Amino acid sequence: MGAKDVALKKYLSDNRRFTDLINGVAFKGREVLHVDEIKEKDTNSVYKENKRVFSRQRDILKKVEKGSYHFYIACENQMEVHYGMPIRTMMYNGITYDEQIRNMKKVHNERKDWKDSAEFLSGLKESDKLMAVITFVCYYGDEEWNSNLSLKDMVFIPREYRDFEPYLVDYHINLIPMMKVDPDVFHGELRELIALLQCNSDIQKIKELIQSDDRYRYLSEETFEVFMVLSDEKASLKKLKKYARFNRERKVEYDMCRAFEQLRASGREEGIREERARLNQLYSQLLSEKRYDDLERAIADETFRKELYDNMQVV
Repeated sequence: MGAKDVALKKYLSDNRRFTDLINGVAFKGREVLHVDEIKEKDTNSVYKENKRVFSRQRDILKKVEKGSYHFYIACENQMEVHYGMPIRTMMYNGITYDEQIRNMKKVHNERKDWKDSAEFLSGLKESDKLMAVITFVCYYGDEEWNSNLSLKDMVFIPREYRDFEPYLVDYHINLIPMMKVDPDVFHGELRELIALLQCNSDIQKIKELIQSDDRYRYLSEETFEVFMVLSDEKASLKKLKKYARFNRERKVEYDMCRAFEQLRASGREEGIREERARLNQLYSQLLSEKRYDDLERAIADETFRKELYDNMQVV
């Protein structure tokens, strides 16, 4: 598992953020799920078949308890397109359903409460119902998801056997392209994180965003850290880490506005240093070639100086 996957898994495993995520992507921001309904569920699923044990590790799996019933919600974080995602998701969900069936069978075996041979043979009672397993595939890539969205997208049936197509049971994935989701469907700092990620590490866009809305000015330490990892620390984002402060709750947060002002200033200084280095290189070459007239003109004429940069391959 890569650093980005680990960072996202840790960040979104928090029940409050997970609730905000699901309410945002599934219910457009309506608070249908509540934090106190979310319970932990082991993300390591085990499947047994013919005495062989298979194990699969999900990114995030939560149990939602609503009164006397419950169901499961999972989230798979994808940084890149995955061509086998329908099969992968189908296996994950199938294992969770299989776990429920095995637990039901165990209870009935202990109680021996079957009413007829059909229940005895299946190990399940006619009235048994499985709890729903819903998986969202949250895709954080910049490129369009040009991959399979369903099992049928992956299956080839020869032309002469097309009559079998109606009998092929399909399986769709719930793909959420996070770089296109409206950040305002989220109510916590997930809103700020998604909005900043959608800037695609463009310093100018990030600066405009944090100056346009005070909500984006200060980020908690957790949100800042995951933003750093997902941004690949592009555009010297690592330099921003020194602009931490304690808020009223004595928690670390980052002043993004001040940090980017300082980053812009340091960028100007670096640009000046680079330009001086280019000038020195250009003037030295002209002197070595005894092109004194070109040297005098380059000092006074910026357009001519830029032409010399290109012609003499000064970088």
